[in-house]
Amino acid sequence: MTLTKYIFSGFFVAAVLSIGGCGDTPTETVKNDSVKENPLMRNLSETEQVELRKIIASIPIPFEIMNRVSGSGLPYKKEFLNPDANVSKYNTAEGQALNIGVYGADMAYMIAFERLGESGAYLKSVRILADAVVIPTVFDEASMNRYQLNSDKHDSVQMMMHESYTRIDSTLQSNERFGLAALVVAGGWIESLYITTQQLNGEAKSDSNQLLYDMLDEQQKHMDNVISMLAMFPNDSLMKQLHDDIAEYKKLSSPAAEYTPEELIAVTAHLAGIRAKLVSIQ
Repeated sequence: MTLTKYIFSGFFVAAVLSIGGCGDTPTETVKNDSVKENPLMRNLSETEQVELRKIIASIPIPFEIMNRVSGSGLPYKKEFLNPDANVSKYNTAEGQALNIGVYGADMAYMIAFERLGESGAYLKSVRILADAVVIPTVFDEASMNRYQLNSDKHDSVQMMMHESYTRIDSTLQSNERFGLAALVVAGGWIESLYITTQQLNGEAKSDSNQLLYDMLDEQQKHMDNVISMLAMFPNDSLMKQLHDDIAEYKKLSSPAAEYTPEELIAVTAHLAGIRAKLVSIQ
């Protein structure tokens, strides 16, 4: 799994276990008149394409990280998540791509805490956004029937998820929507890091939150790659703003074990500001 590792990281599992009739066309849509003309659609050179793919392949999907809290005894906090009702706000390609990543990370969090019943609305929201940015749907009736028939077979579900990622991945690349793909990745990375810091809540390291400190360390290790990815689109104002915001966050960050409570509170607040911009972009 490469370019679209963040897309729906785990929401297919939710679809399998908690959604019936997901092959139907979504009843709600969002506008998007800018996909074809979006400056993020610019051609990348072959060298840039190779570099972008390498960067994205190196970043773990939110589901891989969030799955670590499964069975940890940590409390589930739905208030950390971007409300699914916000989907109607996202009417530009940038906002839609970013929040595909955001909602994917949110669903990874839900699934880790086995909140499958609550994830249906989020699945619908991601599906609406994916349609809006012209990603060929992986939610056709035949695919959903396969998910339902194999919902109790872990290996089969994993294989079908990989097939779906591959289809989305190849479409984004073949249509030169590299910038939108980068935004999906950035949205997922920021949201998963945001959730981790919110879960820590500024608390000093202890046996009870060691797992969260480990997760924070793992996520922050990929900060340079995210910054480099965003720097590949220097003429886009949103990419530049995200780049600068994350670069500023990097100045405040340290290895997680070295944070004082005051420093952790500061980086948590800064990251919350970045994330607030993401979920408010229309």
